[in-house]
Amino acid sequence: MKKGQQIDNYILSERIGSGGMGEVWRARHTLLDRWVAVKIIFQQLYENPTFRERFVREAQAIATLEHPNIISAYDLVGFDDTMMLVMPYIDGGSVTELIKTQGPLSETRTLQIALPILEALNYAHRRGVIHRDVKPSNILLAKDQRDRVFLVDFGIAKMVGKETITSARTMMGTIEYMSPEQIKASKSIDHRADVYSVGCVMFEMLAGRTPFGSIDAGDTEFSIMKGHLERAPTPLTQLNVKVSHALNTIVTKALAKDPD
Repeated sequence: MKKGQQIDNYILSERIGSGGMGEVWRARHTLLDRWVAVKIIFQQLYENPTFRERFVREAQAIATLEHPNIISAYDLVGFDDTMMLVMPYIDGGSVTELIKTQGPLSETRTLQIALPILEALNYAHRRGVIHRDVKPSNILLAKDQRDRVFLVDFGIAKMVGKETITSARTMMGTIEYMSPEQIKASKSIDHRADVYSVGCVMFEMLAGRTPFGSIDAGDTEFSIMKGHLERAPTPLTQLNVKVSHALNTIVTKALAKDPD
């Protein structure tokens, strides 16, 4: 993909992200004259039926979810032996960028972000969709509306009642925010895995770091997994004196090793 390339009615403007499955570009719809975000699956992955089905599943997942804090799907376009998902363009960046620029957030700001995301997840869970990859980079902020946050990237979502497209023994998620049951590749993963991941995100927003280390900080995957499975998180009240005991209790409960 390159700047200025036209795909169907969309002209690519700039690449704004890249992940394991593809690239995300800001693009303009030539007829409607509006900015959108397009997620384009890597061609070599599109040729793999499993990854192609996973990409279609993401489109299906968000197409069934109509919630003000879940990114919607405008279109699904096939072209040149690959496919792209068209979504609204959110211009305020991600929570990852917010933490990098502002450090630990206040309780008020943390809750302004966390509560709408929890409402979005509750809505998705009631409709049989488990996200399985909740993390700061998958939470976007609207620049002109401080209280508008959006949950994105349902690429590895589990749709309850539908046949899985991944091995039962495959870990799905991002290691720093992955629940113990995801690490164990449990067959019985449910909505509580997302609750655990939100706990990790809230911990990072309040402490400025993830609860059990990170790859970017030089920690190994093994040590991070061991933390999720065996270690209690450092109390937030020790890492940030402005955190209340009440909120520390809530985050600690979300990070419980046992889903029950």
